[in-house]
Amino acid sequence: MFSTRVIRMRHLLLEAKSTSSQMVSRNLTETSRESNSNAPAATVHIGDLIREKEKKKEFYHSFELVSQKGGEKAYESFFKDMESGCKPLFFTLTWHNQSGENFLPLQLVSEFPKNTLLHLSAKGLSRTDVERILPKVLEMGITNLLVVRGDDPSNDGDFLYAVDLIEFIKTRYNDEFCIAVAGYPDTHPQSPSKESDLYYLKKKVDAGASFVITQISFESRQFIEFVKDCRSCGVDVPIIPGIFPISNYKTLMNLQKICSLKIPQEIHQDLMEIKDNDQELRNYGINLATRITSEIFSSGVVHGYHLFTLNDFSIAQEICGRLSAITRN
Repeated sequence: MFSTRVIRMRHLLLEAKSTSSQMVSRNLTETSRESNSNAPAATVHIGDLIREKEKKKEFYHSFELVSQKGGEKAYESFFKDMESGCKPLFFTLTWHNQSGENFLPLQLVSEFPKNTLLHLSAKGLSRTDVERILPKVLEMGITNLLVVRGDDPSNDGDFLYAVDLIEFIKTRYNDEFCIAVAGYPDTHPQSPSKESDLYYLKKKVDAGASFVITQISFESRQFIEFVKDCRSCGVDVPIIPGIFPISNYKTLMNLQKICSLKIPQEIHQDLMEIKDNDQELRNYGINLATRITSEIFSSGVVHGYHLFTLNDFSIAQEICGRLSAITRN
């Protein structure tokens, strides 16, 4: 879920439920410094960690967190739980462009663990913006970026596509940043063909991307075929499936509309029968996410997964626990 519109919708969804979060009073800075044992103590490129895991065929996972104004307490509670819980290999923090100098993700990521991958949306950003943002990120010890195009309607920016921003970052900073990019197992909704989509993904990798995180995968077979297609066209970096645990029918329908998400008919039919039963829907989403990921693992094409949490940390913990039990057996 890498579109700027989707990120904006996430913020609206989160505002409604933020007051119901169980929060603790411990200082976030202290918590982030004491983050899980998988978090590197010193600056490290996440791409290196992933390649090492894949080389050893060790299972790993990561969580996407949404930039949420006033959400510091929720992050604090989450990182505290991670100390003795799932221990993700890395986190990602979403980005949304703003006018002025007060970019919300920059305010938040300073208190995040150093194994955090910061989203950066190309459209709407100027070279001046990037030259202001990246030195601040480096000062915080963050050296990992997920560069996406985004769909900011403004034409004021200097970067039309993600590859343009990647090339600019590489020119200015060489290899100081590890860069990840987005991939689309179901083909980008604006791409004229699968072949065209793969061509532009390879351009991003050739420009310097170290690994790929995909848009939501609702079918293991589709993701596995996507990886094979990528390998056939020369994309040889790790490709991690994006997994979304369905927990709310309305939210899913909004995502489908906003980012042209394709949901298999079988899942649609299942959801229609339980869409008004919150607990049953939640259980269905957990079971589906667990099954898709375990099938991908069984194929051997990758040993990790990336969970789009929408800051629903309890469901993330549940899925993580189930998959950990499966991979231990």
